Amino acid sequence: MPVAEPLAPGDDLGAPLDAVVLSCAGCVLGVASVYAGTGWLDGFHTGGTEVVGRKLVKLSLWLLPSAAVLGVLLHRFYAAVLRPGQAESKPGVMLLAIPRAFFHFPLYGMLALLGIIVGGAWLGVVWLKRRLLGGPPERVDDGPNLPQRLMGIPIWFIMLPFIAAGAPMEGDMSLPKTVPQRALLRWLPFILLGIAFWTGAVSEDSGERVDPYWLATAASAWIGEFLFVAVRVMPALRGRRGLPV
Repeated sequence: MPVAEPLAPGDDLGAPLDAVVLSCAGCVLGVASVYAGTGWLDGFHTGGTEVVGRKLVKLSLWLLPSAAVLGVLLHRFYAAVLRPGQAESKPGVMLLAIPRAFFHFPLYGMLALLGIIVGGAWLGVVWLKRRLLGGPPERVDDGPNLPQRLMGIPIWFIMLPFIAAGAPMEGDMSLPKTVPQRALLRWLPFILLGIAFWTGAVSEDSGERVDPYWLATAASAWIGEFLFVAVRVMPALRGRRGLPV
């Protein structure tokens, strides 16, 4: 019986075409989220929303090819991230991971902040209920680590290249080496909602709404990489550790 040869580094990420498809899917979802947010705020049948919709379609004519190129680059980047060896042996990866973290921080940092707020509010409700109605202490799921767990996945995504490459992590917050794919994908609706609501953001200096076309461009990359990480990178990371996806 023939023995299967071990996968070369990066082969468990799938073909580059998979990354291209996922990146283009992220582009479509990003543009759709911006249009949905604009329509929800201004009405779908107003002249302004129709103009934004037409311009977003035209924008997609170059966003989709750009997303395809980004997919190829993401595949190469994460193949280098997952290459055996410590972070010190991957200076190029670490160099690219820094601007990547700053690029993703506006969206995923906002989601982490919302996670802290929601987790803190839930703990307040649990504490008040226990004070008023009595009952047993809160379960582990409702304990003081809840805000950290709710903000953990967005922060983990921001820091993923450093974590996967084995870079030493400092700070009070403990980030896991991997997370279950299902837990990661549960954040996708919140990412789409976050982008949709962002269309109503107003600049403090000019008083103008955020530019929907720049937001759609950024959202395309934000979601495209998230999908690639969730569908390809995460199973590869967990498979190398012998963990179920």
